[in-house]
Amino acid sequence: VTKTVFVVDIRNGDKVFVCHNGNTISISTNAVPAHLAHGDYLGKCVANPVTRIESKEIKTPVVITPAVTIDPATKAGILNAESFKVFVSPNPSASDFTIRVQSNSNELINIRITDAMGRVVTTIIGVQKNSLVTLSKNYRGGNYFAEVVQGANHKTVKLIKLN
Repeated sequence: VTKTVFVVDIRNGDKVFVCHNGNTISISTNAVPAHLAHGDYLGKCVANPVTRIESKEIKTPVVITPAVTIDPATKAGILNAESFKVFVSPNPSASDFTIRVQSNSNELINIRITDAMGRVVTTIIGVQKNSLVTLSKNYRGGNYFAEVVQGANHKTVKLIKLN
């Protein structure tokens, strides 16, 4: 059995193409879950949902069917990831950093701070959702990374400590 995979680049600079109500639009990646939730699909709209193309490398026609529907597990994962947000303020900072994780999940959150060389500086375990975590002003000037993990959700935020 031979399968042919056709890959379409949906990127448009720092945005992505979405077929919205039969019209191709370019949206922020943050808006993707909402668009997928109401039936839009990634990529440019096609007049006919099944398109046949001839490839010079492949001598047989390839059938392309855009992904119009998303299975419930994938859709739930996308929507859950959208509900997981990490906020840091102030950033950059000459003193303390405050981290807030907004989430719909009740799982505990772990935060690991590493320096620019990848060395672990601080580990904070068992943070409740929507609580504030303050990192002291004892960090030296430079770049740090806050890795925030809650179950399957993971975000890394760059922290800039001013001298």
